[in-house]
Amino acid sequence: MTENKFMIKSEILNKLQPRINKVVSLIKQAIESKRPIWIRHHNDTDGYCAAIALERAILPLIHARQTKERDVFYHYSRLPSKAPYYDYADATKDVTNFMNRVTKFEAKPPMIIICDNGSSEQDIKAIKKVKIYGAKVIVIDHHPLCAEIDKITDAHVNPHQVGSVYDISAGMLCAEIARKINSSSEGVNNMELIAAVAGIGDKVKSKELDAYIESCKKSGKEFEFLQDVAKCLDYEGSVLGFMEGRDIVNDLLGANEEKQKKLLALIKPKLKNVRKQQLETNKKYMVIEELEKNRSIIVCRLEINKVRSFGSYPAAGATVGITQDYLVEKYKLKNKKVISLGINKDQINFRCSREIKEFDVNEIIKILKNKLPYAQIDGGGHRVAGSINFVEAAKEEVISIVEEYINKIKQ
Repeated sequence: MTENKFMIKSEILNKLQPRINKVVSLIKQAIESKRPIWIRHHNDTDGYCAAIALERAILPLIHARQTKERDVFYHYSRLPSKAPYYDYADATKDVTNFMNRVTKFEAKPPMIIICDNGSSEQDIKAIKKVKIYGAKVIVIDHHPLCAEIDKITDAHVNPHQVGSVYDISAGMLCAEIARKINSSSEGVNNMELIAAVAGIGDKVKSKELDAYIESCKKSGKEFEFLQDVAKCLDYEGSVLGFMEGRDIVNDLLGANEEKQKKLLALIKPKLKNVRKQQLETNKKYMVIEELEKNRSIIVCRLEINKVRSFGSYPAAGATVGITQDYLVEKYKLKNKKVISLGINKDQINFRCSREIKEFDVNEIIKILKNKLPYAQIDGGGHRVAGSINFVEAAKEEVISIVEEYINKIKQ
């Protein structure tokens, strides 16, 4: 294993190399100077994979710099986020917590590494807030980006910066970065597994993911196994909420293969039953129709608040995803593409077949903000998977504009 070599061949990774090198350098500098490192990550499969990859590389280096075992976690924290962006409320908590340490113990403000979040317009205010109080900020993300993020962070890595749309997820990126931070650590030996699980969990389709999966296959880890790990990790992340769950998450990602086996045996049947029940409910109450101007596109509408309990698993987005996967498979032989809408009183979750090039969640958000300035439109995500938030009073207007947008699709 050479420090500068990626696990796979990828033009995207090669183009990102200068940005990756900067991230690696800044993290090593933070460890050397005993600046605390905090990892903020989305609490889904990709987010956990991203954070755990970095954690396995960083913790041994911090440990080597400390004379007392107890001081390691004084210099390191991992903080899951439920929101799909670095939330202003989370940033406020972070500032409060680290400034207490700065005031009481003359500690340095931390380096905050934001994983699987951080690149969007929604992240700006939170990042600016922690920067006011001296925090260093690194963003490692793969969602559509806002140009201002480069200006307000110390380092920013995102495949969109080099023209990639959805070839590499945050967890795949962090698996590569982890090996460059600490190639000698035993914990980074199975980064191919973390990269593969991250990509599968985030439904990436690319030659890069295929290469990680093939590498895992050579070591006896078949696709079905990787998929099971991805699904179970997503479930555990939902259950954990804001808790880091270090032992459980690490074991699911193979730190202890015996415990991994037992956890999968425990979680899989429960998860299978939950997803099966949710799909049956969705099938009963979803409304399906073909687009009037394009019979090759199926549109599914699902009243999310009526088919699941608040706070239950699967979450709203995953509930729509289950429906989308079912419909894509159902209509595959008929060459029909699918758009699924999960409608709540103040939110719509979207899932769309990637073949529909004219559909873009972020474009819909821009249209809504322009047409409904009073509706407090917010949201984001990938082109074909994301969510839009609005005030409940504007629900019907929002739905009308979304339907108008979908009906104009000609593909």
